[in-house]
Amino acid sequence: MKILLLILCIFFSLYAENNKLYNNGVSDRTLIKKHIPYGIDMSHAKLQCNQILANIGYVSCFNYKTNTPLWSSYTITSNEVSERSKRYGRFLYDKRVPKRHRVKTSDYTHSHYDRGHLLPNAAIDGDNLKRQKQAFLLTNIAPQVGRGFNRDSWRYLESQVRKWARRRKTLNVVTGVWFDNNPKKIGRTHKVSVPTYWYKIIYDPIKNKSIAFWMPNKYYTSKNAWKRYQTTIDDIEKRTGIDFYNNLQKTKQIIMEKRSSDFVF
Repeated sequence: MKILLLILCIFFSLYAENNKLYNNGVSDRTLIKKHIPYGIDMSHAKLQCNQILANIGYVSCFNYKTNTPLWSSYTITSNEVSERSKRYGRFLYDKRVPKRHRVKTSDYTHSHYDRGHLLPNAAIDGDNLKRQKQAFLLTNIAPQVGRGFNRDSWRYLESQVRKWARRRKTLNVVTGVWFDNNPKKIGRTHKVSVPTYWYKIIYDPIKNKSIAFWMPNKYYTSKNAWKRYQTTIDDIEKRTGIDFYNNLQKTKQIIMEKRSSDFVF
């Protein structure tokens, strides 16, 4: 009996610790309402969400075919953005995902690709290392060209998003990846598809304005290359089959998604 009680105590202790890492006891429904407040309709998408993973700082859509997230969506406020952020620094596998799809950091070793964040670590209360752990879950990570992209041009785009968040008070951001029909794969234990494209959608719900970027996963010679890849949400929807912000009032959605403007660089 004592052994059974001990096993149960260990089980519930581990469960509580895992729960604290992911959602800290907040319901998935509450987190989805916060981070996907206007809906994302995947019913006509060419790739599907096999798991929706709700975290305190973001919600991600994980695909078993690619063993990557397809997107991570988060709502960010000016209070959650810091000029300089500490870095947690250790990537974590996600125990919520079935073992055969539970990507580990070793799957990226010697691949020549960075472990690219969809939700940037600096966007999740940058000075709070406990919350930053969530950004280092491998269900928020996809292979990304490092020098010239993840460490350079893409990083400058992420920095610009934080500047917009400070100016505009509240933004909803969707960062995603997309693939050619036969993507390259990396990984020792789990085969991880290498995205052909990375994209980012930024929406200001107060002004009903948006801006979007669609970038090939490649080396860029300029840190400001991201500025040349501005597009519209409409264009990203056509490429992916995903209907972003489908719960918005239809007129507002149509106007906002056709334009990519009103965001000063």
